[in-house]
Amino acid sequence: MARTENISQTGVLLRGSRPFSPNDRVEILMTLPIGIVTGAAGEMLFIGKVARLLPPIGGVAGIAIAFEKHRPAGTATGATPTSSLPPNGRT
Repeated sequence: MARTENISQTGVLLRGSRPFSPNDRVEILMTLPIGIVTGAAGEMLFIGKVARLLPPIGGVAGIAIAFEKHRPAGTATGATPTSSLPPNGRT
């Protein structure tokens, strides 16, 4: 479990106690309102990697995740993603 500190079109900054390393692959299940990430609303599965680690605040580390693709959470694993972002995160 982690707390979302900031979210944008290209990634999310989380605060959590689970240890990560840069470039770790991650899957994040989030419920989003319309308008935060293009093509994503409701319960979504985001796939990405750890872009950087931030120093702890109050003992809780920061983890910056760069999104690579996302899809509705109920979609089968092998399904085509709703969106694939290029390596630089820009569309």
